[in-house]
Amino acid sequence: KAPAVRNVTDPASRLMPVRGGGFLQGYNAQNMVTDDGLISATELTDDTTDVRWWEPMTKEAAAAAAMMAAAGGPGTGEIGLALADAGYLSGANLACPGPDRLIATGKRRDLEKAARADAEGEREGEGTATAAMAARLKTPDGIAAYRQRGRIAETPHGRIKHNMGIRRLSMRGMPRASGEWKLICAAHNLMLAITSGHLTPQALAALAR
Repeated sequence: KAPAVRNVTDPASRLMPVRGGGFLQGYNAQNMVTDDGLISATELTDDTTDVRWWEPMTKEAAAAAAMMAAAGGPGTGEIGLALADAGYLSGANLACPGPDRLIATGKRRDLEKAARADAEGEREGEGTATAAMAARLKTPDGIAAYRQRGRIAETPHGRIKHNMGIRRLSMRGMPRASGEWKLICAAHNLMLAITSGHLTPQALAALAR
């Protein structure tokens, strides 16, 4: 058995699996993003998986949506449809209270293939929440809605990395790293609000009426 290895620069960080293979020393950011790109909830974690963060993040996002609506912002104050990749798939996450949701049951290319398939024999067995979700993701409405997940979820990361030029955290330790990450997300939201016209003097004056 290989001996345990700890990062002496930031012991709170972990080896995180990255897309395409390999690992990166760091943290796992959990984000809930609105359709127009606003990060409505975020947490920095040392968890290498996502599955246990579905319920706490949707609760945090729901509270943020209600708060924005109460302050006179756009929207109804409720989350319409939440989209998540297969990293969040579990029976508990499919059944827990919260907004309507589409959680992938596999990779997107497999979902697309299943949506195009027209053979009853390819459908999963009845009677489980995962099977029901897989069946929903095969429908035209289900796959069309899920196709928006990448655009919604990944656009803020692209803006932060490429537009803002932030590709790594400078702080060490969970409390400080988490504070830095939340500041970065707040700056992203502020820039988005300004460039979209929601934070102009005219918009603020209209909101105050």
